[in-house]
Amino acid sequence: MKYSVMLMIFTIFFFSACQKDDPVSSNTEDKAASVNMYFQKPPEIAYLVSSAEVIVSAGGMDSIMVPLTVTEEEVYGTIEKIPAGMNRKFEVFTYDAQGINSYYGHTTSDIPAGETIYLNIVLYPVEQTGTVIISGTFSDYPEILNKIVFEDDVN
Repeated sequence: MKYSVMLMIFTIFFFSACQKDDPVSSNTEDKAASVNMYFQKPPEIAYLVSSAEVIVSAGGMDSIMVPLTVTEEEVYGTIEKIPAGMNRKFEVFTYDAQGINSYYGHTTSDIPAGETIYLNIVLYPVEQTGTVIISGTFSDYPEILNKIVFEDDVN
């Protein structure tokens, strides 16, 4: 199904409410922010969005996954305790009633401590899905671990 670009766009604004524990500190990595999310859902595609989630990730931090609330008109939620820092990736996934990914969007932003930021994410339809089958085998330890190595400390 193809919809005009205007119908495919969801807008998200992040309203960052950062904690100010130590206003003198220059280390923003130990600060955290909360982010409020809101998407207005056009009625023409409402049936394609039954559930949604956001994942925040970056090097040096654990990924945060939060389910979002979905109503007939909107998708919203709050992500708590995002560590302040650089290159935080925000990914939003929506799913239809069968659990198939219907829309996806992402952005990357720095999260400054003590400031409010506004970000925009456009969600685009996911028109194709696929199946990944992973196979493997169990094995004993690698052969190298079963060998004894002697080291001579000759001066």
